Amino acid sequence: MQHSNSFMWTNMKSFFSSKKSNAEPALPHDFDQIVRHAISLVKTSTDVNTDEEFLSYLTSNGIEYTSAVEIVLFLPIAFVRQWLPTAKWLDTYIEYIDEKKQIERKYNDTKAYQIIWNVSTEYFANNPDKDTVFKIGGRSAEFNVVNKILLENPNSKLEDLKLSQTFIQR
Repeated sequence: MQHSNSFMWTNMKSFFSSKKSNAEPALPHDFDQIVRHAISLVKTSTDVNTDEEFLSYLTSNGIEYTSAVEIVLFLPIAFVRQWLPTAKWLDTYIEYIDEKKQIERKYNDTKAYQIIWNVSTEYFANNPDKDTVFKIGGRSAEFNVVNKILLENPNSKLEDLKLSQTFIQR
């Protein structure tokens, strides 16, 4: 049985929209270390439920704003893909600029995502903490859609789901 959600949406509030540039943000040379630090922060976090709270938590713990935004956008996506590798994940996402402008991008062409993917691959290879995996992967729109479909259709299999592109609003 195949199920399709209308679209997956990572809903980032207007504070992400202050920068209207289509270019990827410049990342610090040690962005991989910053991502590792963010993962360790999540492990000890409590009551960080919304994207705004997550962003604020990262910045209040020493992660600069631009890096924190990239982590909030892409870390949950990378984690859920590591966590549920049998799903048929798409290689592209839609960056939603406004009603008239949406850009299809490849995860492999997105530097922040690639660094986050590499760090998350390393994390999953070294006996990942289950609570941390859930705290991060469970934040993703992808997880929420897959979870809802599987709960509503207990005979469905993850690998049979037809997933659509994720929409990311900066």
